[in-house]
Amino acid sequence: MVSLLTLAAEHGQVSTQEVRAIFEAYWGAISAGKLDHLEQFFTEDAVFEDTTLGHVWRGRDEIVGILRKFFSAMPTRLEIEFFTGAGDGFGIGWVNTAVHVSDMLGFPPPTGKQFVVRGASIGKIRDGRIAFKADYWDRMAVLRQLTEN
Repeated sequence: MVSLLTLAAEHGQVSTQEVRAIFEAYWGAISAGKLDHLEQFFTEDAVFEDTTLGHVWRGRDEIVGILRKFFSAMPTRLEIEFFTGAGDGFGIGWVNTAVHVSDMLGFPPPTGKQFVVRGASIGKIRDGRIAFKADYWDRMAVLRQLTEN
């Protein structure tokens, strides 16, 4: 079976619809807890920046490692609110609904509460894969939800 990424790469310039399909497949895998094949979504030299936390991960292995660690510890459903793309660039508005079962990323001890956070990602696609992605989200909104009675 040929993946969406392979089809996109074979066409050279990736269309907006193809980039959206890449993210739907990528976030669909995360939301389903299918973390074994996340490598297919990133270039070998990809960069992922979480601007809220001030972290930058470089290279596919490092990025996939942190994604597996985070999303295996915190069940998540990611949904696209809006999407735009031009050339090799993209912008995505998203909603993350998750259950707080880990103290990763400096969160307080697990509460078991569900939280919802809206955010945005911008980045670049190269050869049908994510080459750069920067996430922006409101950590204080998450902390408020986790500490409310």
